[in-house]
Amino acid sequence: MAATALQSISYPLQVRPSGGNGTWYTLVCLENYSVPLARATNVAETFCGPFTGLGAATFSFTGSAVCNATPAATEVTMTDMVNWLLNITLLDARAEAPVGGGSTGDDLFVEGNVYVTAVEPQFSTGQVVKFTFTLSGTGLFTNVISS
Repeated sequence: MAATALQSISYPLQVRPSGGNGTWYTLVCLENYSVPLARATNVAETFCGPFTGLGAATFSFTGSAVCNATPAATEVTMTDMVNWLLNITLLDARAEAPVGGGSTGDDLFVEGNVYVTAVEPQFSTGQVVKFTFTLSGTGLFTNVISS
């Protein structure tokens, strides 16, 4: 049976201010991103053996992008990210494919509410200006991956 790999370019990270049905914006010149999913654990060591308690599942979107002096109107810039961080703006964030065709999320769909909790401009010799970011999830997320 032949395997069909999912291509990263097909899954742009998109954000928009939460609470509306407005336009989804892509991150300008995105290099990479990941969606860490985790669950906190507490282990109580007893004379009967260890007992493990599980906390709520958490998620975030973390990544790196190149700063663009001439972004399109539908692109999120480092300045947007900094403003959202400073203003504590709740955002919707998602990664899905296919985008704009087929059934939404046929291949993959990850979505949730997030706050920008970190933005770090990076200036390296011989490199273009980049920034890293963290969008920390609040509450539940939707995560469906095709098999």
